[in-house]
Amino acid sequence: MAKKRVATLALSIALLLAVTVGGTLAYLTDTDSDVNVMTLGNVKIEQIEQQLGDDGETLVPFEQGKDLYPGTSVSKIVSVKNTGKSDAYFRTLFAFEDLPDSETFGMGFPIGESSGYRWSWGTPEATIVVDGVTYQVYEAVYTKALAVGETSAASLTKVEFAPSCTNEDMEALGGTYDILVLSQAVQVAGFEDQGAAAALDTAFGDVNYDNAMEWFGGMYVPDYTVPYVEKLAEDGVVELKDGERLVLDGDKLGDVKQTVTVKGNGTLYLRNIKITAAEGSALVSDENSNVELVIENDVTLQGAAGGNGIYVPGGVTLDLSGKGGNLTAIGGGGTDTANGGSGIGGEGIINIHGLNNLVAEGYGVAGFGIGGASTSITIKDTHIERVQGGYVQQNLVYDTKYGKSEPEGGAAIGSMTNGAVITLENVSIENALGGSKSAGIGARYWTGVTVNITDCTIDRV
Repeated sequence: MAKKRVATLALSIALLLAVTVGGTLAYLTDTDSDVNVMTLGNVKIEQIEQQLGDDGETLVPFEQGKDLYPGTSVSKIVSVKNTGKSDAYFRTLFAFEDLPDSETFGMGFPIGESSGYRWSWGTPEATIVVDGVTYQVYEAVYTKALAVGETSAASLTKVEFAPSCTNEDMEALGGTYDILVLSQAVQVAGFEDQGAAAALDTAFGDVNYDNAMEWFGGMYVPDYTVPYVEKLAEDGVVELKDGERLVLDGDKLGDVKQTVTVKGNGTLYLRNIKITAAEGSALVSDENSNVELVIENDVTLQGAAGGNGIYVPGGVTLDLSGKGGNLTAIGGGGTDTANGGSGIGGEGIINIHGLNNLVAEGYGVAGFGIGGASTSITIKDTHIERVQGGYVQQNLVYDTKYGKSEPEGGAAIGSMTNGAVITLENVSIENALGGSKSAGIGARYWTGVTVNITDCTIDRV
């Protein structure tokens, strides 16, 4: 089965780009082994992205969002490892942001069989537009079979910048230069007579406009010009002022083991970060705040016993957008106890849209997957892998006291407030498991809510 998720940016062997002083090259970043790959057959590949360390020899993980200057180069080493159980053919597809003046920027691809790297680069295969940015799509085919356990030669090793760029050149790029990449692999067995290029075309299709739009069209490029929170305050408060944008990046902050409270008005990006509260909720939207949360890459928020993954107080609206990100939100410390908590919940209004994948688990008494005492819950354009309430019951329970002896959990998606409205639009749900005395999607006992479901797929509820 084909597998596609958000891609990681990659660059190439002696790829020449001219970028002005102070320019920043934007990258996608994700360390999951199955990110930025599509496979068919019994194959599995991992795209490895590294750079030279300070000693000029040791390879270390690539650091995203670097400042780039004319006449300099940035180490960017990209290879692919066969982590499956079958030999594979593979190719890497690069979508380079279209340059306003190809002569000024001097883009070139001195890669091929003569280089000894076993790569065959083609001319631009298609021109596509993703999120308002125009890209030229190139195909780089690895011309030999990649054996089990083998790592390929690098397709790209550095980015060099011509010293001739002007400020006007940089302004034409809008301050960043974006490159998207996607690797595809198919088993060698059955394709021996065709060779790598023909096998990949047979498996995935030619590299043309329609296919390139399908492969690259859903990708999201983080804005690396947004300032980072370099260090959390001791009280965990992040304050946004007058529409300010800030990033909490796990690659810079590491795992956070305290409650993060967001105050003010603006946008907070959560990028590849894990927040685990020692007590209370992992992330709290402060009263009287107006904050949009944006999930990038993989984010985990886990509240302690009695706390939520995300807590939304009364009078506050949570706007949670995915931008292709994957969110896991866990309440109650992940254990069913009398001191429960919700994955995403509280008394405020909850709006969620655009998540690539969502897991929201409530545990214990009054633990909702998504909800709680909220009067309005709206979820759109999101895939939900699992959502559950506290004290999930996998099977019917025979109780002569009609459930009176059971603990009181919470709905997978729902509310304990009479008259609350739950709206699902273009949502796919694999598992929505209601907790004790609660619905999968709806209300807890003795509560009436309105549920609106449009264009959704629900496998198990």
